[in-house]
Amino acid sequence: MTDRLLVDRPGLRVHAGPPVRITGSTETLAVVETAHAAIDSPHVPTLRRDGDALVVDVPAVRGLHEVVAWLGAEGAKIDYGIAIAFNELLMDATEAGHRAGYALGALAWSSVLAGADGRLWLLGFGFDGSARPAPTDPGACIAPELALGLPASPASDVFVLHAMLRTLLPYSTLPASYAATLTPEGRDAPLHAAMVSLAQRALAPDPALRPPDVAGLRALYRDIRPLAPDMPAKDRAGLERVVARAVSALGGRILRVEHRARTVTPPGQAPVELGRRALLWRLVERLLEAHDTARGEPLTTEQLVEAGWPDEKILPEAARTRLYTAIRSLRKAGLEEVLWSRDGGYL
Repeated sequence: MTDRLLVDRPGLRVHAGPPVRITGSTETLAVVETAHAAIDSPHVPTLRRDGDALVVDVPAVRGLHEVVAWLGAEGAKIDYGIAIAFNELLMDATEAGHRAGYALGALAWSSVLAGADGRLWLLGFGFDGSARPAPTDPGACIAPELALGLPASPASDVFVLHAMLRTLLPYSTLPASYAATLTPEGRDAPLHAAMVSLAQRALAPDPALRPPDVAGLRALYRDIRPLAPDMPAKDRAGLERVVARAVSALGGRILRVEHRARTVTPPGQAPVELGRRALLWRLVERLLEAHDTARGEPLTTEQLVEAGWPDEKILPEAARTRLYTAIRSLRKAGLEEVLWSRDGGYL
């Protein structure tokens, strides 16, 4: 079996797995393990030692570089609220690293791991020297002071975080107010001047001229909002849906479905036979249809009740109870790892 690499650098490799594994020198792995153990964040994966490797103890299956490549190949554009949610997630994770005494100094798209359920994790604390992203890595954002041999600092990560947000702009639908600043007429707008000032401060070559930490970068972003009334709120659910859709399309979580035999085979498991369980099969068919056509949108209780009991009129409370029981039966039958609850619905 070919070993698919998410990261291949002189000082460190990240193997796709599953599970995702990190290999490198004993010294590098010790630093990375210590760093990640010290950071308390749901967006920074825990690591556990497994012989001469570290196992990334989250259900990640792809790198963000693969997700972005899929977006480009599909010609897809994400809403700007999704880009904001991604930026917020990275800021939250990076702040957690700073509280533990660790800065990144460099990121690339491959520094972010993606799960089949749409979750994202930041991997990179303790990645020093040749383990850090190179300028040629897709989406690489490297604080300029690192080239001078200076250590990474929270101000370094201000540069990296804002630069990373900008790498997603070609894949995003910009708010009309933002797009207007790209026209000759919009160059005189207050928003244009504010955005130029933001970039000059966050991306200043001298770290002393940048905001000193992530809180300072957040303040710069807040100052922009009153000038862009159409700027959307962060869309974390939308981010998860897009990532889940991309990972599925890339083969991160493959279900083998035999419609005639009415069997569903999750990855690495025995077939789940539903030939004599017509109700459960109807629910599975509806979930599969939604997965293929609805770009990762979860199905509501009402939609699944209609699929499972198409000819019955059921009171809402009774319908919820029936559906809950049916979903529990599907999970017990062996579909727990591939049947998710999200935003009050199911996917």
